Amino acid sequence: MKRFLFYTILIVFFNSCSQKQDMPNIFLPGLVSDNSSERDLIMNSDETELFFTVMGGNYCHIAYSKKKDNKWTYPDFLNISGNLNYFDLEPCLSFDGSKLYFMSTRAETGQKQLSGWVNENIWMSERSDSGEWLKPKKLGKIVNFGEANYYPSISNNNNLYFTSSSDGKRGIYRTHIKGNSFSAPVKLSDKVNINDNVYNSYIAADESFIIICTRIEGNVIGMTDYYISFKSEQNEWTDLINMGSKVNFEGSYANSIFLSPNKKTLYFSANIQPNIEKRRSLKYMRNLSKTYENGRMNIYQCSSSIIDSLRNIMVSN
Repeated sequence: MKRFLFYTILIVFFNSCSQKQDMPNIFLPGLVSDNSSERDLIMNSDETELFFTVMGGNYCHIAYSKKKDNKWTYPDFLNISGNLNYFDLEPCLSFDGSKLYFMSTRAETGQKQLSGWVNENIWMSERSDSGEWLKPKKLGKIVNFGEANYYPSISNNNNLYFTSSSDGKRGIYRTHIKGNSFSAPVKLSDKVNINDNVYNSYIAADESFIIICTRIEGNVIGMTDYYISFKSEQNEWTDLINMGSKVNFEGSYANSIFLSPNKKTLYFSANIQPNIEKRRSLKYMRNLSKTYENGRMNIYQCSSSIIDSLRNIMVSN
């Protein structure tokens, strides 16, 4: 049965690779996806707030937009983000919207601020009654135990999933939040932690599936891809399935993915590469750089039916 499932997945995978890819829909062009690089989009439970990461030459901050009169406001950086001395990214909102978890390279009070991609840890900010985000607090060593700790993702029952890496090896872990305390992290099974190069992961709100970013040789479309694992009836994770060419693209890196709270739409980041098959003029190349498929990271959207299709393949086998 496992062999049959393996071949079925390969057929789906290679069929998707052999066909010309349809470009996904860019999400809120000019408002969310623009000339900088954007990733890590999330929403609150009633889909009236957006949080996402915006990256440029020397900055990486968390932006925010709110829906008013059925229209999204022009985004701006959160009041707790935007300092050029450090990076903030990978926001993750608690189910009730009261706490924001994120990765930051900021230094704790009294410590020297280092520059660049160092000192990567998970922080948390609480929302005040006025809606402002309070001064962030670094989570303790029970979560930030590795050399780098990042990409928090939270389920409705307050299980926090995150990645920790040390000595060049990465792993995805789960801890339970109870009040201000965290249980001892548990590393997910080898079905999910399939190699030492797994990194960002997204957990479904009901924990019925997890999507991870990695590269599995012989089963990859881009530089790295999105793969999905489902929770079985035995409460175990299934083998990873490549999510195919709806969300993975040649030359692109998988970095962030999010299922809308109404479970209808997948939002994901991709740096889709321009299709250049022959020598072109400078004018052509400059015009190409103004398009969304220019190699910069943008946020796209597609139907969540891809998850149901992959689940059906797994269940039928």
